[in-house]
Amino acid sequence: MTSIGPILAVPGIRDALRRAKAPVVAVSPIVGGEAVTGPASALMKMMGWESGIAGVAKAYEDFLDVLVADRADEGEAAAMGTANLRVLCTNTIMKSMDDKRELAQFTLEACAAKPIAKT
Repeated sequence: MTSIGPILAVPGIRDALRRAKAPVVAVSPIVGGEAVTGPASALMKMMGWESGIAGVAKAYEDFLDVLVADRADEGEAAAMGTANLRVLCTNTIMKSMDDKRELAQFTLEACAAKPIAKT
């Protein structure tokens, strides 16, 4: 949220993401209702969004196709899936290089698994 927000504020970026033919994927910076690092949770609350993966989905609802969430949020994820958004869970806490590789591989496979029809 805090690192992507300024990028999304650049004129034309959100529009480009909306028009993207490839799936747009985000890895949630929120695990178990709290930010992994930084002030994302507090900023989400200030915007009136839930501090959880539903809030992340809300922040990106106009362009997001796939949300990768942590296994800690599997219950919330199961309740959120829609025709326009796939929510998939895996380990998102990267403590080692293997964790980073596994998350990257999972995310790439999530993109390729089942294309989402863009309108």
